[in-house]
Amino acid sequence: MEIDGVDLSGEYLLVEAMNTRLVGPNVPLAPGADYGDDQLDVVTVTKTERRVLTEYLEARLAGGADPPLLTVRRGKRVTMRASPHELHVDDEPWDTDPAEAGGLRPGPLGEADLSIAVGGTAVEILT
Repeated sequence: MEIDGVDLSGEYLLVEAMNTRLVGPNVPLAPGADYGDDQLDVVTVTKTERRVLTEYLEARLAGGADPPLLTVRRGKRVTMRASPHELHVDDEPWDTDPAEAGGLRPGPLGEADLSIAVGGTAVEILT
C-alpha cells in the first residue's frame, strides 16, 4: 500500500480509505475525518491492533463505547493491491469480475492494483 507515494507495505486485517467519519452502522473508524478537506483518511488495523478493534466492537455491542484508537493516515492518493473479492464500495461488496473490469491490472493470485484519489469536490476511483 502507498499513500501519496509513501510505501506502507505490510499485512493488514483491515484497510479503509474513507472521507467520512463513520462506516457501516455508525462505526467511527476515522473520528477526525473531514469530507471537505480534499484528503482521504486511511484506517489500518494490523494483527497487533486487532485487540483494540475487538474490544471496541464488544463494548459497542454491550451498549456503548468511545471510538477505537486506530492508526489513521491522511493523503490524496491511495494505491494498494488486493483481491477484488476483499473490496467493498460504501457498504456493498465489490462484485465485479476482474476479467470484465476494464483497467484492472492483474497481479499474483487474482490480486489487482487499485488506486483511489480525491481532489476538488469528487472522489475518483481507478481500477
